[in-house]
Amino acid sequence: MRIRRARITDAAAVDALLAHSHEAKPLPFHGKVTTRGLAPFLRGDWAFFIAEHGGAAVGFVLVQRRARLGYTRREAWLANMVVLETYRRRGIGRLLVDAAERQARRWGCGTIRLESRAHRTEAHAFYRALGFDDHGVSFEKVLEPGSPGRVRGS
Repeated sequence: MRIRRARITDAAAVDALLAHSHEAKPLPFHGKVTTRGLAPFLRGDWAFFIAEHGGAAVGFVLVQRRARLGYTRREAWLANMVVLETYRRRGIGRLLVDAAERQARRWGCGTIRLESRAHRTEAHAFYRALGFDDHGVSFEKVLEPGSPGRVRGS
């Protein structure tokens, strides 16, 4: 198992991992991850790590450094994390979160946050086991049904 930085050539693998992660409960908007769509997430306030096994991508984590009004330090936000179901419970998720936390510390972030869909109770237990606390409720409002509002890449 190897954790490495994502590359532009990982677009197809990232797209496949995202599609796999949403099979049980698809997102209302779904766009294909392309090299053009992936590029902004490989620089700036983003860090993208891939978990590889035998040369194949089996998971990833995408973390963003962001500022919040009223906070004295920036926070890190785990925007996406996916591990193929057949590779879960092998420590891969922990390795990915560890990589995200190391990056957050390098950035000088004071906290690391994430959101998780309500039905993902096993993932919630995993995050709690890693030291994450329940911290609020997430709300979403679709502004234009049928629009490409939640596109995974363009």
